[in-house]
Amino acid sequence: MTDYKDVKYQIPASGITSGTLADARIGESSVTQHVTSTNLVPVKQDIALLALREQISSNATAYHLNNSFIDHFEDDTGIGQEVTCDRQVDNEFVGSITLTDEANTLAIWTFPDATTTVGDATGVEYIDDLGNLKLVETGNSGQQVATDGKFDGYRALQTAGWGGGNYAFKVELVAGKTHPIDFGTGPFTVECFTKDVNTSQPDHTCRLWDLHDGTTGFSSPMYCWSSQATSYLDGTVIPGNYPYCADWMKNALHTTSWVHSAYCRDASGNHSFWVNGGISGSYGTGSALAPNSGTAYRDYSRTTTYSRDQDFTGANATIYIGQQPSGAKAKYTDYSMIRFSDIARYDPTQTSITVPTSAFVGRSGVSNAAGTMTSVALTPQAPQTKVSGVILYSDESGTATLGTGSYDLKIEFTCDGGSNWTEAASYTALTPVFSTGVKMVRLGETTCTQGTDVRYRAVFANQADGSKETRLHGVGINY
Repeated sequence: MTDYKDVKYQIPASGITSGTLADARIGESSVTQHVTSTNLVPVKQDIALLALREQISSNATAYHLNNSFIDHFEDDTGIGQEVTCDRQVDNEFVGSITLTDEANTLAIWTFPDATTTVGDATGVEYIDDLGNLKLVETGNSGQQVATDGKFDGYRALQTAGWGGGNYAFKVELVAGKTHPIDFGTGPFTVECFTKDVNTSQPDHTCRLWDLHDGTTGFSSPMYCWSSQATSYLDGTVIPGNYPYCADWMKNALHTTSWVHSAYCRDASGNHSFWVNGGISGSYGTGSALAPNSGTAYRDYSRTTTYSRDQDFTGANATIYIGQQPSGAKAKYTDYSMIRFSDIARYDPTQTSITVPTSAFVGRSGVSNAAGTMTSVALTPQAPQTKVSGVILYSDESGTATLGTGSYDLKIEFTCDGGSNWTEAASYTALTPVFSTGVKMVRLGETTCTQGTDVRYRAVFANQADGSKETRLHGVGINY
């Protein structure tokens, strides 16, 4: 039998000059690689970024591609678990701080139990829940905060007037903030809950609140004992005098039960003052409780429309709680749920309103120093050990450190359902930054323990309201 492997039958490659060769199997050792292998991870990351941007543009919910997952937190579809962390619904981000201001609240003091100390402490300032304004004690004659507010979980500010010293509180601007109490000629509401500390309150000219714009001013109902206010909110305010929306309030507000008081103006200039949901056209000995059905006070605000500019942000403007600007005639009263709004929360054309039955809310969301958010389980087509990705995040305040030992935000991966977690191998910032301040970062390819249950986890640390707030806006991962 002929042995064609014998050297005499071998034809050198240089001798092949024409013709064709039949298909043949060439040994691997005889093949030389002329092209290096291509790392497709950056390409996959770019595709994930494009998919993430498309998802944001179309407001799509979390979705899967082959061996990829995209989520910009349109809803909770892609979120498996949150621990002291939450998805902020309106702005669609995840963080351990997701506090959002109520849209129409300009200033609010609720005095939560957890952050408000009962008793008296000289020099203590009470910053409103939105962080822009503070209540500063105008004297030091008694207790500043009472244990029980109108609603469970909240305390009450206490002014000391007749029968308890003579001081109240002045509203001042927190350094570095913008004064929000400018109603302009539009709608607004000023309201609170109050109750007298004891029954020995004289019928004197005390006030719930006093707002003065530096020129003609604006005051709340006045507690008159022998005279009436000299000018009213009727559109013809006498220059240099205070306009009052009501007077002769002694029968309506001199009570040791909680009473809701609200002054409100709508966009058309209609305005009214209610005590516990009711109004009164003249004064006398009637009751104004739940709602008023007698002659408990004199309300001038409903006689005509009132659209004068109400701006209390100027250098000469003042706002007092519980007394008039002179510092005299304070009221010995507990105050709960003080709120200023730039909308008409009630209808001034109605003779009665529904008294709020729950605590006011100025900010909602969570506020925690640390937290974690874990994705839903992602099922690959085959067991995986490699994961990479991209994230979109922003610095609401402060500048976040990504990863490493002193991180503010880090991303971890697992391929075995969470039995083993591995932090992203690297964080590479991409440019440009979005005009909204959102930043793009590539997450380096990370080796995990093999498995068929892929997930990512965002871990927040060192978060603090107003100084270090990191927001995660979107995630795209490849596996």
